[in-house]
Amino acid sequence: MNLHSGQIIEMRNRLWRVDEFSETELFATPINGDYNDKRVFLRDIEQIKPAELDKISKDLVGDFQAQRMLLHAYQFDLMHGSAPFLSLQRSAVIPYNYQLVPLVLALEKSKARILIADDVGLGKTIEAGLIISELMQRGKVKRILILTPANLKEQWQEAMEYFFHIESKIISSLSRKEYEKQLPAGANPWQYFQVVIASIDYAKAPEVKHLIQEQQWDLLLVDEVHLCARPHATFRASKQMKRYELVRDLGKHIPNVLFLTATPHNGYTDSFASILEILNDKIVTTTSGNTFLNKPAAKYNVCQRNRKKLENWYKKQGIASPFPKRKAEEVFVDVYESKKLANCFNEVLEYGDRLLVNAQGAGRKYNIATWVAFHLQKRAISSPYALVKSIENRLATVENKLEFEETEEEVLSGSVQDLFFEDRMTDEMASSKLDKELLNEADKEELKSLLHTAKAVKPADDVKLQELKNKTIPELHAIDKKIIVFTKYKDTLEYLESNLAGNDYDIFTMHGDLSLTKRQEIFLHFENTKKAILIATDVISEGLNLQRLSSCIVHYELPWNPNRLEQRNGRVDRIGQLKEKVHIRTFVLDKTLDKDILDLLITKANNIREDRGYSAAYFGDEEYIKAVLQEATKRNRKRRKKNVQEGPTLFDAIGQDKVKEAVKKSISKEEEDQRLQKIDEESFYDSLNIDLPEIDKRISETQAIVGSKSDVEQFVKATATFFKSVLVDRKDGFQDIKINDPRLELPQYGDRLSKITFDPEIGLTHPDATVLEIGHPFVRRLIEIVKSEFFGKNGVYGRNAWYYSNEVSSVCLLYNVLVRYTVGLTEKRVIEEMLTFGFDGFSQKELDETFIRKIMPGNTTDELSEADFKEYMEEAISFPDFTKIMNKKIEDRRLKLISERQELYKKIIKETDSTDEASWIDDEIYIDKAGADLLTITVVLPLN
Repeated sequence: MNLHSGQIIEMRNRLWRVDEFSETELFATPINGDYNDKRVFLRDIEQIKPAELDKISKDLVGDFQAQRMLLHAYQFDLMHGSAPFLSLQRSAVIPYNYQLVPLVLALEKSKARILIADDVGLGKTIEAGLIISELMQRGKVKRILILTPANLKEQWQEAMEYFFHIESKIISSLSRKEYEKQLPAGANPWQYFQVVIASIDYAKAPEVKHLIQEQQWDLLLVDEVHLCARPHATFRASKQMKRYELVRDLGKHIPNVLFLTATPHNGYTDSFASILEILNDKIVTTTSGNTFLNKPAAKYNVCQRNRKKLENWYKKQGIASPFPKRKAEEVFVDVYESKKLANCFNEVLEYGDRLLVNAQGAGRKYNIATWVAFHLQKRAISSPYALVKSIENRLATVENKLEFEETEEEVLSGSVQDLFFEDRMTDEMASSKLDKELLNEADKEELKSLLHTAKAVKPADDVKLQELKNKTIPELHAIDKKIIVFTKYKDTLEYLESNLAGNDYDIFTMHGDLSLTKRQEIFLHFENTKKAILIATDVISEGLNLQRLSSCIVHYELPWNPNRLEQRNGRVDRIGQLKEKVHIRTFVLDKTLDKDILDLLITKANNIREDRGYSAAYFGDEEYIKAVLQEATKRNRKRRKKNVQEGPTLFDAIGQDKVKEAVKKSISKEEEDQRLQKIDEESFYDSLNIDLPEIDKRISETQAIVGSKSDVEQFVKATATFFKSVLVDRKDGFQDIKINDPRLELPQYGDRLSKITFDPEIGLTHPDATVLEIGHPFVRRLIEIVKSEFFGKNGVYGRNAWYYSNEVSSVCLLYNVLVRYTVGLTEKRVIEEMLTFGFDGFSQKELDETFIRKIMPGNTTDELSEADFKEYMEEAISFPDFTKIMNKKIEDRRLKLISERQELYKKIIKETDSTDEASWIDDEIYIDKAGADLLTITVVLPLN
């Protein structure tokens, strides 16, 4: 049979709405089930018949409560053509109005190609998730590829599931092999799954890249996209160039592209432009080797805000800022206050000097000696115990003649510089590799001596530990009963856990060896404990939002990369922080490299962030940190009291001439000023893109059309109770739902939902709470059962009903009609509307829409006889010219939808000064009726 989008068909003894079709396939959604349950059928093997909704019975007496539930179920489930934001009601977030700006930009173009470059802590994950959810619900995207740094894969998977109920699969070298065993023979995981998450560095491998490019993707998301910019200097590591080539090639062919980063501009125009031109090549112009940006052309492609701009906007509107204030202080600890600690430190420095002397002129060997020397200093700075473990590792390697694989130099250097690693390479793994590098039999006695000196440093001799234990923790606990302590190393984590035990607070630890489930469990215990400390490695430094758990952070050692430091701070210093101020303490070991790096790098980066309102990306560049380390080493060497053995110093001869030249150049004042000027000139902080009051208006419109939070709460409580479930009040302000109808049970919940709330804000402050909104599986199940139970004649009938009201003076007849339209000429998409209208049964005049919204059931015990009701229903069904009036309303609504799109067309042409920019609207303006069905009839009687 011939098909058209929006058509109602019968198949498998069920009614379906046709969404899309081809010569061989049919995409359809069940009419009386969950609209999320879209299926794909093979046309050749299905028995497909044209169909329509059953006529409303005039012989059955419906139930008004059932009808209200039925109407809510359809309202929540329709693919509304006029609701600005469908994703708001189907996600577990209540976004701040500024977080909806990227969503508006995405919806005002045929393809969403946007760089979301908001500052750390503004919620880029939420902004991107809303866009993905919206486009999926509108039928614009199905297959999504998310590329992230390796350490963020699980966090993206969790966020998509928790906030937006979008299931995704992580594909890595290990999981791919498992999927290939489980999937049907010949199935390709990259093709089989709809939403796929992979690490950028795994995806860039030639054999993997090829498989990815073979697939048809609708949307590409790249997190931390600055790692994928084209390198400014050709001599830099090829890894970033390969990332760039991967993202460039995918971005050319995937229609919708989302790029996320808090630090998009590294100070070089060509690198920044390489990201922008993937989104829209009209933004970038290259003339005579020079690159220029056409900022007006990027209006719909870049959304970049910092806290200063947003705080100023809120201030002008007389609205309190949703951001906390930050109080950050360094805690300086003098290593020479403890003789044993000072002796240990001096021996570590001397050992590093000898490594350099022995490796002099040996190329790679000398470079490795450099990183090992730095690594051992960092371990000593972290804790005596971390140093002991490293020396023990080195001794065991020598004594047992252990073999180990040679490690890439960039992995070793990256560990020292606190860079983030690719697939499966954690800080602990990199540290272990450094412990085993550059060893020979002659080192044995010196290592034994160093181990003896390190073990002599007891906790009482560790001035940094005593400062933390006796001063910093008590000071911060007076401010907040929950404190998060960051350390780079798991060994130091264990050292702190052991030496802080026995105080009046609980201690929790988190590191990379723990599963995601175990980490969630720890977060829950941390939240529910009255007074506690969470000691964590950088496994929680990116992607996780901890502002609900604590307002105090301690960095037990100073990260040598400002980006890593700011990522940690951003876990609590972000929107939604419950306290007005966050307190940050950073431990710095004075008279060591720590202090010099603080002066040369961290303080400078913080000052620029404070003065200019952004974090300069290049402060985390590998070459820049190398330059800082070189200068810090010189300062440190001058300060040392003991004469060191003659020979090279750290970084005196590292790498080739080009690298040395770049290192010197990158830290020069002139070069730095030029890079900052470029960032100032070429960033997009000067505009919020969309007026925020306009966003608030669209939120209100969405709630009116799709349903508000209170509508969802009313629906869930009414339907759950109707289906014999019991809502039990808890003492903590939440409720439990005891399910007594097997049809409502879900595998993940069983017969009880515990600690439910309908407020996502409350859900964020209570991670163990269950937030019920339209997208939640339990609510979806309720919608499905209501539509099945109350629609037909086998259950409680909901398609007709009656009630008495104080608002009417004569009998009124109300109608709800489901209308389906198709949008587009070539690829038709189905949108839906529910039209409500009514008539005065006596005068037969049409009722005003505003008046209909005011009609409410009255409080009465009056009953309507079955005979009278059937008489009214006969009148309603045969109302004069009903079909003509209904078709007129459907056509008026169609024309209004077209008009709204035409206004958008004019707006875009005006703002872009180009008719080409808005040509896609021609397709959106083409709206045609696809079908309509009378869903319910309600008889309203006057209450005298």
